[in-house]
Amino acid sequence: MTTPALLPDYTTPADLAAHFGVSERVMREKVREFQTYTKIGRKVVLFPEHVEAFEEALKCHSSSTAEAKSGTTGAPLPEGDYAALQAQRTKKPQGGSRRKSKQTHGAVISMDRGRT
Repeated sequence: MTTPALLPDYTTPADLAAHFGVSERVMREKVREFQTYTKIGRKVVLFPEHVEAFEEALKCHSSSTAEAKSGTTGAPLPEGDYAALQAQRTKKPQGGSRRKSKQTHGAVISMDRGRT
């Protein structure tokens, strides 16, 4: 009769790097980039679900994360000619609370009666 494991199986970035044949540093960077890890204190561990998510992220890395980094969106471009767009960009902002000017200090008066 075998007793069930008290703690779940896990791996480390170093073990995973050796499996894939890359440096540990590269593996740690990729694991952080894909956010497929758990941190316990200072130790980074990967449970089986993290390894599966990591492998899936490697497969579809080019389409999902590159778009987020490039800043491209699916929003349509604004309509109008160049002059209309330029006018829209240079339009004065609508009113809001204005900055208060600094209070002016009073004139300095000498306390010496002999001077004026």
